[in-house]
Amino acid sequence: MRHTLACLALLILTACGGGGKAVAADIYAYDPSEPLARQDAGLANKDYPIAIHDISYHGGLERVPAFLLLPPGKGPYPAVIYLHGQGGDRLEMLYTASWLAGRRAVALTVESPYSPNRAIELGPGVEGLRKERDRTVQQIVELRRAVDLLQSLPQVDDEKIGFVGYSAGARTGAILAGVEPRIRAFVFMSGGEDSVDEFVGVLPESQRAEVRPLLEDTDGLKYIARASPSKLYFQAGRRDKVVPRDALETLIGAGSQPKKVSWYEAGHNLAVPKAQRDQLDWLAEVLEIEGPPVEGAETGP
Repeated sequence: MRHTLACLALLILTACGGGGKAVAADIYAYDPSEPLARQDAGLANKDYPIAIHDISYHGGLERVPAFLLLPPGKGPYPAVIYLHGQGGDRLEMLYTASWLAGRRAVALTVESPYSPNRAIELGPGVEGLRKERDRTVQQIVELRRAVDLLQSLPQVDDEKIGFVGYSAGARTGAILAGVEPRIRAFVFMSGGEDSVDEFVGVLPESQRAEVRPLLEDTDGLKYIARASPSKLYFQAGRRDKVVPRDALETLIGAGSQPKKVSWYEAGHNLAVPKAQRDQLDWLAEVLEIEGPPVEGAETGP
């Protein structure tokens, strides 16, 4: 699916019968003084040097399930937030996150409000689109609260926080990159986007004035252009059968500088060791993950 909102645009047709990051404050603003109310259900693993805590935190409207990966030692260490793709959950990026933790970084895999575990019925028409917009805003606030959570930990270096998003998680990251100045490095895996004009173009003329603002509120192309001075890294597969090449290139082209782009002989899941190693090495360089590697822990494929 190229864009969840594209499906809603089609539903609207059926129902009708026929610049800098500071700008982000308004729609994606939240109250950072609200308690995170972090709850720790205990370790999700044993007999491994990376501690994986089963946690949740208050994300604004709902509690957000997550896994917090802590390497041994007091730190402070760099930290990275991981966001899964469509149909996934907090488990999807856990193995990749554990490799980074093995290099002595804190990692947090969060569960999107679009996860099957948290999904709600959006419904058709403009009202469904409005719910979609509100759900996306909620998701961005939850990720900003994830930054708050990391910065509340004594093991985390507040100035060295990154983000990795896969597929739909990368599209969400494109918005986040334009609104969250505390994140220093963004990785976008198999993320694509189309312009608002393309979506609006399939609607009846009578609906366009109402729908356009809703789409513009979650326009990743607009926000990712405001990401500077954060560093961006785009990873894409030449054999991606899920996100078309033009959508991949559109998101890459919209990203602000500085940015790096890597293409791989791979499909949508980028399941080649080089892509995984490139990502780990880039994060280590940009976030200054200096190790040494955790004894007994895996640090990559």
